[in-house]
Amino acid sequence: FRSSEICFLSFTKAGAAEALKRLGIARSDKICTIHSLMFRLTNCTAAAVVDNYKLRKFGDKTGFRFRGQSNDTGEQMEIGDQYIAILSKAINRQSPLRDEYHESDRPGDWAGFEFFCRSYQDWKRANGYVDFNDMLTGYLKNPTQHGSRIIFVDEAQDLSNLQWAVIEQMIKMGGVEEVHIAGDDDQAIYEWSGANTHGMAEFEDRHESDRTILTQSWRVPASVHAK
Repeated sequence: FRSSEICFLSFTKAGAAEALKRLGIARSDKICTIHSLMFRLTNCTAAAVVDNYKLRKFGDKTGFRFRGQSNDTGEQMEIGDQYIAILSKAINRQSPLRDEYHESDRPGDWAGFEFFCRSYQDWKRANGYVDFNDMLTGYLKNPTQHGSRIIFVDEAQDLSNLQWAVIEQMIKMGGVEEVHIAGDDDQAIYEWSGANTHGMAEFEDRHESDRTILTQSWRVPASVHAK
């Protein structure tokens, strides 16, 4: 495969940079994070992407305060941060908003959360804004060819149901000859934000894939690994 036919999707920019280094190339539109690829394939612009500044402006209009943080404990988060985290988790898990809210710590109240979700979507539409989840759902609604013959997905234990749906759609687009999924479900750390820790096993079952378990760790010295 030529480097231009390789799609390598990493969970982090650092992972994508390492893949570029190993291929010996400076850049590639398809060796990146999944959100970066969706940004390109859905023809997004940087000016349209929701960021902390835009969120605070939204909060000024609606009364929801934002600190611009999201984590698994809810510490140091304003009500806007908490609400948008629950909304994002519901979208990523592809689950009903009411179920996701009631499974959370239930900040504020349901009526307030429902109003937040409706206001947030209306605000984005009115201003032509998109967030990272909109890029993923936008691709699913209007998939375009990505030009890859082989797809690698790294750190797959941290993918959400929404992200797995994007991977499946990319495969369906045609032209893909091989797909390699890499990850370790024992190292899943993003379940709090919607990651499906069973996603790799479910993909394996759907496609009757071959499984290879690596016997050598490249993150620690061999002497430590042997112990």
